[in-house]
Amino acid sequence: MISRKDLRWFAPVLLCITLFECTHVDQSGEQKATSELRELEEEIHQLVNQYRVSQQLPPLVTHEIITYYARMHSRAMARGEVAFGHHGFPERVEMISRFLTKNAAAENVACNNETYSDCARHAVQDWIGSSRHRQSINGDYVLTGVGVAASPSGFYYFTQIFWR
Repeated sequence: MISRKDLRWFAPVLLCITLFECTHVDQSGEQKATSELRELEEEIHQLVNQYRVSQQLPPLVTHEIITYYARMHSRAMARGEVAFGHHGFPERVEMISRFLTKNAAAENVACNNETYSDCARHAVQDWIGSSRHRQSINGDYVLTGVGVAASPSGFYYFTQIFWR
């Protein structure tokens, strides 16, 4: 929950998120079809929740602050600013913790160059097929955020952050 003390920081951050989302340009200089990436994020969220429900677990609720930091990490990987992986996860958790109380957090990342129509499904299948990633999906989390970015070379980068 956002405290009154932190509320003064929330509005400017939300405004920055909104402005950044509207003006994102990838490395090739072309504006990325943000709606396509948002569709992939929603598909990841739905597929993970379908799996959780099949395991008798409650669905995760998307939170915009968590989503923002998941997107930033996916974009950094897609741009080559950070290597593929969990680099900076403690810092992401720290930033999110400024807005949400944290009891636990986890992160899954994926990268593939599947066709647009298959890439989200393949990422989730890979996570479910990995015991470590599946542990995050099956964890006692209530909130999530998914970020997807595409590199100029056609690779999709996925980050899902889990939060309790």
